[in-house]
Amino acid sequence: MKVVIAGTYSQAGLAALADATYEQRRAVMDEVYEACGGKIIDYFFCDGDADFIAIAEIPSREVHKGMLNNALATGSTTNLRSWYEIDLSAVTESQRKARDAFKPITG
Repeated sequence: MKVVIAGTYSQAGLAALADATYEQRRAVMDEVYEACGGKIIDYFFCDGDADFIAIAEIPSREVHKGMLNNALATGSTTNLRSWYEIDLSAVTESQRKARDAFKPITG
């Protein structure tokens, strides 16, 4: 399953930016995701509402939740948000079933 992650650094995380290169940070991300059965597809820094964006493959949402909990527990990140890949065929199938079953109350 793919996931997009956006996050911001805490004050401590921002202070530490000066002491590590992109390559060092990417290596840490790669190591963490691989240790949990995932893989970083892309990871970059940005300007705006988030300090960084990552695109990754993960084995499950539950595994990823544990990874995010750990990242937050270190104190280096805040405001981690995730958007998970969905199966659009399953969504539209459920939508059709709900549409067929739903009868609005009129009166």
